Order: sequence, then structure tokens, then C-alpha cells
Amino acid sequence: MTQPFKSVLDDVNDLICVQYVQLPFIPTIYTLGTLVGIIGTSATAVIYGELIWNPLNIYIRWLETDSSGGRAGAFFCGVAWAIL
Repeated sequence: MTQPFKSVLDDVNDLICVQYVQLPFIPTIYTLGTLVGIIGTSATAVIYGELIWNPLNIYIRWLETDSSGGRAGAFFCGVAWAIL
């Protein structure tokens, strides 16, 4: 049986070390995503006068303004959602 990581890692301790290096990135990424959501929702309260938690509802609001900027913003955010 072949060992796919044998050429990269010589010891099991190296694998464990690599896993521990990745450990702080997971909470950091989740925290940043949460902060972006909270800041975006707070911005909707200032702009629209109500809290909008769902990003798709924010895009609908952009489309209701019937401006080219709103359509472009909704398009690019829709493409970003499709990529994710």
C-alpha cells in the first residue's frame, strides 16, 4: 500500500505539528465572517431603517432602487454566491 504523504512528511510528529499550525485560523476565519455579517446588518439599520439579516433581501433592496449601481452590486454579489 502506498503512503501518499510519505514524500512530504518523514515523521508522524510533523503531521501533528502541521495540524496545530492550522488550528488558530479556523476561529479567526469564523470570527471575521461573523463580524462582517454584524457590520452589514448594522449598516442596513442605518440605511433602510430596519435590520435585514438575509443578504438576498439586501440585494432585492438594491434592485428596488432601479439604479445601475444597484443592479451591478446585485449581479456581482450573486456571482460571488454562485462561486462559493
